[in-house]
Amino acid sequence: MKHFLTTTSIVLMMSAPAIAESSNVEKVGKNLGEAAEAAGDAVSNTAEDIKDAAKNTAEDVDQAAEATGEYVSEKASEVADAVDPTTIDIEGYTPVAFETVTAEDLTGMRVYDMSQEWIGEIDNVVINSDGTLEGAVIGVGGFLGVGEKDVLIDFSRVSLMREVDGEATYAFVDADKEMLEAMPSYEES
Repeated sequence: MKHFLTTTSIVLMMSAPAIAESSNVEKVGKNLGEAAEAAGDAVSNTAEDIKDAAKNTAEDVDQAAEATGEYVSEKASEVADAVDPTTIDIEGYTPVAFETVTAEDLTGMRVYDMSQEWIGEIDNVVINSDGTLEGAVIGVGGFLGVGEKDVLIDFSRVSLMREVDGEATYAFVDADKEMLEAMPSYEES
């Protein structure tokens, strides 16, 4: 019996670490499971954060586009509300009727604002299907043609003036260079 008790004691002492190890394995497994679950939650939260950030960015872009559109509309209104070009009086110049010049004469004509500051040139003339003049395409901005953009301005806002002591004819618009540069670009169709 003594031998039996001794053997049983030895077996129990030797199995204790195995039981403890089994318990540790369970704890490690449980900890790994909890860590995996936490990582999954973190990934899910990150995905939601990214989705929210993308939504917020899209809303910011929409707001910026709307603000830009409002700015362009405001500037276009300022241009439209400017001085009536048919009433301008610039010393040293006399008004010229559009009917007396051809589209060819208008193309390449230098364009000035009411302060006689050079703005650009008429690059093209747009004619309606009924043959009436719709507007002038004016190249503005840039330097030596680089970075220049074309804008369409209605002929009702353009005055043709001829030098009193000469034959040169110029176009005057009731807008400054910044107002024209703020207008949307004209694309020929």
